[in-house]
Amino acid sequence: MPTIRDLREALHSAIQLLKDAAGNDPVISKQNLEDLVRDMDLPIRIFVEHIYYLAQEKEGPGGRVTRNDLDKLAIEIEAKILDEMELTPEPLTQVEIDRMALVSPVHAGLGRDWKNYVLSRPKMDSEELRTALAVMCTGLNFNGFYQSQSNIRAFAIPPAATEPWPSLESFLEAFNNSPDQDLAGYSQYLENPQEISTAGVFFLEFVEAQSTENRGRAEEVVHLMTAQLEQIRYIRFITNYYEGTTYFVVGRAANGNLVLLAQVQLWN
Repeated sequence: MPTIRDLREALHSAIQLLKDAAGNDPVISKQNLEDLVRDMDLPIRIFVEHIYYLAQEKEGPGGRVTRNDLDKLAIEIEAKILDEMELTPEPLTQVEIDRMALVSPVHAGLGRDWKNYVLSRPKMDSEELRTALAVMCTGLNFNGFYQSQSNIRAFAIPPAATEPWPSLESFLEAFNNSPDQDLAGYSQYLENPQEISTAGVFFLEFVEAQSTENRGRAEEVVHLMTAQLEQIRYIRFITNYYEGTTYFVVGRAANGNLVLLAQVQLWN
């Protein structure tokens, strides 16, 4: 599912492409644009062209598009329609575009092309995502209140065959059928399920639990998971009320597999 950050990054990367197309020239010409988009995939081509022509239109007939024009347009676009964008995994509906047009008629069509481009970008498969998360989570903890804890581990496993995700039953079926022996080592901590919920509040607490120098990396973990996974759930097991807690954060990757982070935290 796209995030506000994904949208903002897509906008600024498209504008940077236009600037780079002009080299050192302060003016981005029509020829620069044509050379830039010639070999682009359709979604980004439409988006980049829409940005250029919107900037040109603001300058009037025969207006030139400069780097400064693009910078001002980026600020205007974010201010006018970024908050109106629907953070769903589908293109904007006509109802959503019409609602955006009430806020800013000039930018509503751009909002459609903007989201189409973001949705067109390829997603990581479950193993690529697992590998990236494993590196990013080094030295992080789900919270800081336990005396001993395992490292956060990342896993990618096939989904349950019979129980639809998301549910506790689906997670346990996928867990028990996983061939990953490292993941099987967590089975001793799954005695007493206490909670399964959407991960929003947990992600906020996860970032806050980190030391100051690690919070930026924790935010990167949250962004990667929310951008790449659907139906993310936080699952908590109490091994024993006086001994500790096992945490899982689980979501479904683009290829259908589940990607999860796991950590055991114990009182000594």
